[in-house]
Amino acid sequence: MKYSVVFFILFIWLTCSAVETLQDYLQTADSLDQQNQFESAIKTLENANEKYPDHADVFSRWGLIYGKMAGSTSDFMKAGSYSAKAFALLDKAVSLDQNHLQSRINRGILGSNVPAFMGKLSQAIADFEYIITNNLTAEISTLAFVHFQLATAYQKNDNPSKAEENFQKVLQYDSESEIAESARQQLSQLSEEQTGTDQEQLDDYSSEADLKDVDQLMANSDYEQAAIILRKLISADPENLQILLMHLQVLGNLAGDGYNEKIYQDPEYRTNLAFEIADILDKAHRIAPDNMEIRFIRDELLIELPFFVGRMDEGIDDLLWISENKPQHQAKALFLLGKAYRKKATSHWVKAYTETSDPEMKELILKTQQPKIKYFNPSETELPCFIVDFTLGLQDELEPQLAIWIETAEGKFVKTIYVSGFSGFVKEKQVTLPSWAKSSRFQDADLVTGASIDIGHHLYQWDLQDYANKTVTAGEYKLFFEICHWPHVNYEYFAIPFILNSENFEIINSDNELIPQIRLRYYQDLSR
Repeated sequence: MKYSVVFFILFIWLTCSAVETLQDYLQTADSLDQQNQFESAIKTLENANEKYPDHADVFSRWGLIYGKMAGSTSDFMKAGSYSAKAFALLDKAVSLDQNHLQSRINRGILGSNVPAFMGKLSQAIADFEYIITNNLTAEISTLAFVHFQLATAYQKNDNPSKAEENFQKVLQYDSESEIAESARQQLSQLSEEQTGTDQEQLDDYSSEADLKDVDQLMANSDYEQAAIILRKLISADPENLQILLMHLQVLGNLAGDGYNEKIYQDPEYRTNLAFEIADILDKAHRIAPDNMEIRFIRDELLIELPFFVGRMDEGIDDLLWISENKPQHQAKALFLLGKAYRKKATSHWVKAYTETSDPEMKELILKTQQPKIKYFNPSETELPCFIVDFTLGLQDELEPQLAIWIETAEGKFVKTIYVSGFSGFVKEKQVTLPSWAKSSRFQDADLVTGASIDIGHHLYQWDLQDYANKTVTAGEYKLFFEICHWPHVNYEYFAIPFILNSENFEIINSDNELIPQIRLRYYQDLSR
């Protein structure tokens, strides 16, 4: 009996000693992370979450690792997917503990370093401000670090005065470290930029650039130059409602152009345009909060602006308030709410389509978004002709990037039939359609780039000429499709082989998800 008791105690001691504590898991994950063994670190944190669920420490580290993975890959789609996972995990950490310092820091750093189109910069600033306002740390070096990160975020948000204020705070807390030296350099640069800006404004306002010039530029559709002048007028008189509304009109015309050649010089041109529109809307509403026309314009545009601006819910909340408290404006508010909820429905459908592995559910979503059908009459077209007839079966928050091109059976590029706006204009700077970019080397991009197309039935015609305008010979060819949806990063790339000779033919392909119906038709002679 005595030995049985001893054995039992020994068994319990060995069992307990084998159980890893939460701190053991975290230390193991940190070690793996430092060795860039990200997948193993994530597996360790998954195990930790199973044994110790809902700990902010776990989700904070987990999100940070996905953030590092996003920054270390050159694959555009993987980077987007990793970033989305990182923010979801960091959001979870903050929801578990609003005052979790490391979660706030991690989310702030990630939010201020991802591309502007993800719309995370405002949240990053809020996280750093929250740390400071709520005294989450008394550590001098940490406070200096947070103020430096906040200053950098304000710089990216085009707020030099706030940036300068926080760089000065860095020096108050820590005047000797490397971060202090970086703060001094940034303060010096801000001072030089401000001096240059002041002089530039003096020079500009010595000229006769006023609203009459803007009226003339708008009449001539020179919206780029009109925007330059209006930005300077707003800088000099930020409370002038007339100027703000003129600028909003100009920005609307610029945005209405869609993707064009300007995207090559600045791939974030339209992204920045969207954020500028949101900023002007806010300023106009702040100046005239009771002006219902301005209020409706603001709410509608907050709904229609791309997802990365992140203001749809704000527009919806305001429209709900109007519908309940302003009977004379209820009909318009409800109409705009309908547009908003339809857009939200699309987002939910795409999220479900992206995340489910259930083929029946995927099919149901595609049928729900079933497009209208277009028709082609070969008797009205000069022969011979080659018709590409296809359906885009998934609608996302933004139109997809799509390329259709032809190669020989040996892989030699022949002709781009269609490439959508962003990818065609931005050329080698784009990463959404890597296979088309590699094959075409953008040899005919300027000639075939078209407006981005969305869910629906589409027809394109190939005139049997290559990119050099030479008629191709009979033989074996391949028609390629490459499509990429953002932000959910749904992607497909495939080829359909065909033979050109003297015979008419039709090929029907229904093997793909994002382009579920493809019909290739070749008409050499209608009498056959």
